[in-house]
Amino acid sequence: IVDFSHMGSQVCIFTCVFGMMVFSIPTNIIVESVEAELRAESQQRNAEEQKFEEARKSELRRRMRRYRQLGLLSKATEELTASATLAGNLRAQQDPVGAE
Repeated sequence: IVDFSHMGSQVCIFTCVFGMMVFSIPTNIIVESVEAELRAESQQRNAEEQKFEEARKSELRRRMRRYRQLGLLSKATEELTASATLAGNLRAQQDPVGAE
């Protein structure tokens, strides 16, 4: 146990608080920049997934119209069922915890 004078203990407390501030400010800057980068990447990935999903839906709608025109509606139904099954399997592979 170290015996400090009143002024010595105040200097020690100030030094400790100042040292924590000096360490925490750059650490916080780094953590915030990494978090912002991860957030931006996640938003970009979500936007790409939405574009892909819209393109897939558009293609399925186009095929359905074509199959109706040709009188092959049963083939369109089979393809939609297969597509839904494939999409479910892909989601289960990407997020095995959520699939349970």
